[in-house]
Amino acid sequence: WVPAFALFAAEGAAWGGELLGRLTGRQGIASALGAALAAGLAGSLVYTDAREKAPYVRGYAAAARYVVESTTEGPYCLFDGLLNGDFVLQVRTQDPKRSLWVLRGDKLFYSVLSDPHAGYTEFVRTKDELRAELHKYDPELIAVEEPQVRFKLRMATLLREVLQEDAQDFRLERAFEVESNLPMFRGVRILVYRKLVRNPARAQAVELELLGVRRKVSAPVGGRGGS
Repeated sequence: WVPAFALFAAEGAAWGGELLGRLTGRQGIASALGAALAAGLAGSLVYTDAREKAPYVRGYAAAARYVVESTTEGPYCLFDGLLNGDFVLQVRTQDPKRSLWVLRGDKLFYSVLSDPHAGYTEFVRTKDELRAELHKYDPELIAVEEPQVRFKLRMATLLREVLQEDAQDFRLERAFEVESNLPMFRGVRILVYRKLVRNPARAQAVELELLGVRRKVSAPVGGRGGS
């Protein structure tokens, strides 16, 4: 919108110069003054717009690509973080056949109603219950934002502690730097863990409780490589 506004402002300044010339009888000088004023105003607005960069966040596409390319067993991966929708989108871009299901920590272990102050509930309460849920679905790769962005949630904290403490069960494979001009993403990385102890009898259907509609939903899941 700034270039358009600059154009209108420049035309206004030029028109003002022409009017000044008619009133003073010095058409040439007034026109030149109006043109100079118009150019200066337009340049100032464009310069201001150039300095105010649009917000950006980068790093999720690279992490999603790694997860898709490195998953060889089972239909599940898991992501926990503020930009879960972005991660899901990036996985879908890399996996057009939709053979990999993205489980979300904020649907599996806890739920947030837009903002935790508006609504927050936990579906598991302890680290052992969280471990049991991880074993039930058996995601091969687990990606988390570290540290947590914007909100620090208790169950999200427990998930990260389990991933770090249970070295015999989870191995940190990659860390992707998040680049952004937004302060809340400063120093954030996406950590990707591999689940080492596998469950051959993993769940064949996803069952989730949706906080917003206050009911449970379920969907069958095919094997890796299915549609």
